[in-house]
Amino acid sequence: MEKHALLFTSILLITLCLSTQAEVYIPANDTVVIKTSLGLNHGLLSIEQLESLVNKSQLIGQSEQNQGLLKRQLRKRYQQQKTAKNSYLYARVLQREHQFSASLEVLNTLLLKYPNQVNARLLQANTLMVQGNFIAAKNSCLSLLGHSDLKTISICALDAQSQEQQLEQSYKTLALFMVKRDKHQNDDNSSQSQWGYQVLAEMALRLNQPVVALKYFESVSLPTAPVSLITLWADIQLSLGNIEQVLQKLPILADKIESIEDSLLLRLAIAELTTTEKKWQNMMEKRVKLREIRQDSYHAADLARYYLDVKQEPEKAKYWAKINWSQAKMANDKALLARAITFHKVAVR
Repeated sequence: MEKHALLFTSILLITLCLSTQAEVYIPANDTVVIKTSLGLNHGLLSIEQLESLVNKSQLIGQSEQNQGLLKRQLRKRYQQQKTAKNSYLYARVLQREHQFSASLEVLNTLLLKYPNQVNARLLQANTLMVQGNFIAAKNSCLSLLGHSDLKTISICALDAQSQEQQLEQSYKTLALFMVKRDKHQNDDNSSQSQWGYQVLAEMALRLNQPVVALKYFESVSLPTAPVSLITLWADIQLSLGNIEQVLQKLPILADKIESIEDSLLLRLAIAELTTTEKKWQNMMEKRVKLREIRQDSYHAADLARYYLDVKQEPEKAKYWAKINWSQAKMANDKALLARAITFHKVAVR
């Protein structure tokens, strides 16, 4: 068993490295609609408190709640002292506002001094992916060899590899690796494994296999999952036609409906199209108008999809899809732009 696992590991590493050798944002208006929790003491928070808030910002209803506070305080800390933690947390906040170039600049400075910081390296790889620099992203993942475990490196590298022309191969390799690894180590409920299954679910959905994609959520606890994972779950359910699942589950997950993220409110509005109700559509329409008044490019992808799938307006769909593409160039962003362009062409004929 150990020899077989070692052989599989060797083959995986060779595949990743050979593939890499073979292949050798800043929006026009970066205004972001942000809110700060009035319940917080606005004095200087400790780095531990700031880290806790950054981690909580991944959860439903909290992704923008303290963004202004976090950005101000972490920027100040970063300017005063460029420690590994100050730099990493500040880079995360910048990335959340789609200030990808600024985030990378902070991360590059950090990694020059602390090259073996695993979380910073993973954030660098993710940011490079969003910018469409998939080879550089994969190389960033592979630079962790010897400094992180094989599962982390493989998920990171294969995710990057899947973004451009190697989706099916990457999916098969990661699926085989995850099954063998988790069965051998019995850790399928670890946060690391859940990250791997999220990547697999996203790949499966891109391969038009929503039934398979949904199976990867069997061990996921949605109430404690990040917004990105809940959004993916909703997209899978919508593609399967499980409208009631979306309409029933998402409102329960959101503690306060008024603070629910645009991406989730959008999925509720899309699901509601099949009913006679207008609650979520009306709510999303108000949110969209607010974003448009502020020219909020941070939510460009949601706005583009709103004008594709909810209130069909080809000109606006194309406009916001192009803005989103100027910021983010992953496979889903490319597909969104293609949809919007096709929709617009058909409409103007």
